[in-house]
Amino acid sequence: MILLEHGLMEKSKLKAIFGFLVNYEPFENEEKNCNFEEMVDKATGKKNTMGIIEAIAEIRAAEAREIALEEGQKIGLEKANRKTIKNLLERNVFSVKEIAEIVGVTLKFVREVKAEA
Repeated sequence: MILLEHGLMEKSKLKAIFGFLVNYEPFENEEKNCNFEEMVDKATGKKNTMGIIEAIAEIRAAEAREIALEEGQKIGLEKANRKTIKNLLERNVFSVKEIAEIVGVTLKFVREVKAEA
């Protein structure tokens, strides 16, 4: 590709432009569209350009991973808080209210943990 060979455009920018054209502004003629996609694949070194459906699926998968990570962090934090509360309750040094303030949780949560013990 002339733009790449002469250093007029970075490969990443060219890929972004091609990606936009392939996914958002396809040719009306299907044959021209296929030819353009093949040219894009050849110029960018890809074996197959990602279509809009694959791009959407990839975005949704990334969003799902982010949600799963956040949920995992919440679960981990809750487990850690429960363990800390149990340890503080076993020492019989702090009141339920003080433990809630120290750990940064509600009184209700401390009472739930205390009831489980």
